[in-house]
Amino acid sequence: MKRYLRAFALMFSLIAVLSLLFACAKKPADKNDAVVASIGDQKITIGVFNGAFTSYADYYTQMGMDPYASKSDLEYFQDMVLEAVLNDALVLHHASEEGFTLTAEQKFEAEQSAASELEQVKSQLMSQAEQLYASDPSKTIEQYFESLIGDMAEYYTGSSMSFENYCEEYKKQSLDTALVSAYKAAFESDISVSDAEIAEWYEKQLESDKKMYSEDAGKYLQNASEFEAYGEQHTDVYPPTYVPEGYLRIFDITVCADGELSEEYKSLTEEMDKVSAKCSDMLFSDALNGTEEHAEEILKLVEEYKVLKAQADEMYEEHLSSARKKIEEAYALLEDGEDFVEVMKRFTEVNYSESEDGSLPQRVIENGELISLTSDCGENDWSATLKEVCGMTAKGEYSSIFADEDGSLHIIMRGDDVPSGAVDQASIRDAIVRIVRSEKSPSAWQCKLDEWREDPALKIDMDTVRSVGADKLPSAE
Repeated sequence: MKRYLRAFALMFSLIAVLSLLFACAKKPADKNDAVVASIGDQKITIGVFNGAFTSYADYYTQMGMDPYASKSDLEYFQDMVLEAVLNDALVLHHASEEGFTLTAEQKFEAEQSAASELEQVKSQLMSQAEQLYASDPSKTIEQYFESLIGDMAEYYTGSSMSFENYCEEYKKQSLDTALVSAYKAAFESDISVSDAEIAEWYEKQLESDKKMYSEDAGKYLQNASEFEAYGEQHTDVYPPTYVPEGYLRIFDITVCADGELSEEYKSLTEEMDKVSAKCSDMLFSDALNGTEEHAEEILKLVEEYKVLKAQADEMYEEHLSSARKKIEEAYALLEDGEDFVEVMKRFTEVNYSESEDGSLPQRVIENGELISLTSDCGENDWSATLKEVCGMTAKGEYSSIFADEDGSLHIIMRGDDVPSGAVDQASIRDAIVRIVRSEKSPSAWQCKLDEWREDPALKIDMDTVRSVGADKLPSAE
């Protein structure tokens, strides 16, 4: 998923840049306060620009690129950093002019995120302070800590700060970053999408889906399930426009045993495997030679296997006892006439990736889950056991309790068949609009930024920009 890049150097993770920070020579505060670019109340100082450039350059160096290889390479990086920090300043300026503000929820989320990040900053700097104190106890840990904060703030902002003031500035920048993201999202939501664009996207995707599912109908399960789970949040998850034959929906009550099977159980099953293998070898030998040389010994092995299996089965049932009690309680409620979905919501122990609190997603409550009884759907497919039970269950009816291949206990209810063929365009129109809008957004947003850069009120000191990093160019440059 695309993430908006925080351009202001203050917002870069301290953990990522701390070692770099103290390897760099600090610049005088008056130089750090010099303005590189400004528009209205928004000002980008050389301190902020320098910090952003250093962080960008360090990251790209780790990726195998050299920002200082040549003058043209350096200017590329200078322009890239200038664009990043300038874009934020332009958005903040225009948001202020238009009276655009964060909602209460957006503000709360930004403040909570900043508080969490500041805890990481404090922890990292305190660790540094403790190391400094261990090597030189002439200052207290608190004094080292405040010195580290002051040096870092001066380097990146041009002003030394206490940790308290640093936190205030950090929170302010967090709110600015959230405002930039919110403004951009609001801009994107206003991009118009025509009926012709919707139809064009649909026809192109339909042709692609038909080809894909004709070659592998099993891919539909993953694609459709991902769209149902994440389609409203992510524009890179496409709605299937075509449904291959053989799909239906089920509702599943799953209960799992607590803990792991004992080592004693595992030893028993290993011994059973050895007895079985030995018995098979003897049977094969006798069959190959046309004799009954091992008949008596085979009978003894069979009896030994039965004893081991009885012990293992008893242990396994004990392991499953709490799960079986739960699933039997669920089944009794169904037999008493309670709604299957309500019982499922109460008892099922399946964890869904999009549900942080462990609750059943609304999509599962309303529609159940997809299953194909005829296609192999890869690693995300249902088990052969569950498919077999589903095939023997009538639509609208629920199964008896059964154990799946992984040891979990289930009751399933068979839902509706999914009509095969082309999906009605109107049913996925909203998703198509989101996708087409997201495809148009980058160029539309760039046009808006380009327009803002033509504002005569925008002032940029390119001489200062070009001076950043110039001392690291090869001498020939």
